[in-house]
Amino acid sequence: MRRYALASPALAVALSDDVVYALLPNTDPQPQDYARAIVEADVLRPGYVPVFGGRSAKLVLDIDCKSTRLRLMALTVYPRPKFKGRPSARPAAGDWLPPPPASTLESIWRSVCDPAFIHPLPADQAPAPNKIPGRK
Repeated sequence: MRRYALASPALAVALSDDVVYALLPNTDPQPQDYARAIVEADVLRPGYVPVFGGRSAKLVLDIDCKSTRLRLMALTVYPRPKFKGRPSARPAAGDWLPPPPASTLESIWRSVCDPAFIHPLPADQAPAPNKIPGRK
């Protein structure tokens, strides 16, 4: 199996040859009708670093299951794996948008909102479903 710099590969929700994204357990439930999601990203292929802007990143997303939309609240990119090195905060629009079809953002949205979501890693490594507002 491929090695990941993420704290727990079992939390992976989107995986490509270039980057793996993991949804961290929600420790800050929001009082609104949406969920706050913390997502870690780890660049797997060194040649992709210039495109991605670093080796790892943390994203803060608000996810609205009822309206099929999300918004990026914060993005921090790190020059080295495992969130090491001087972090670089990137602008976050904060506008609610639908996740583009067949995108990483759609996979993240589905991992939170769709009980039938299938994790990209083997089932014995997949996390238990989250309890998210608006999730069926």
